[in-house]
Amino acid sequence: MYKQSLKYETHFRAHHISIPRELAILRFDNQPIAKYMNITTLEIPLVEIGKKLFLQAINDTNPSHEEIVVKLIERKTV
Repeated sequence: MYKQSLKYETHFRAHHISIPRELAILRFDNQPIAKYMNITTLEIPLVEIGKKLFLQAINDTNPSHEEIVVKLIERKTV
């Protein structure tokens, strides 16, 4: 997936489109390579979400609707 980000970034730079001045790149997974590539990402607590869904499933409770805190990890692409 990060190959795509790198391809896009290379393509836009080759066409003189400035990142982040003219175009922002944002990923939604905050993988370690994002830090290396300086890509802005969102840190989504997938383990926490999974635990809550699992508990709902095994306890046979009604689905709940609640906000999950998502953290913006701002780097050089926004």
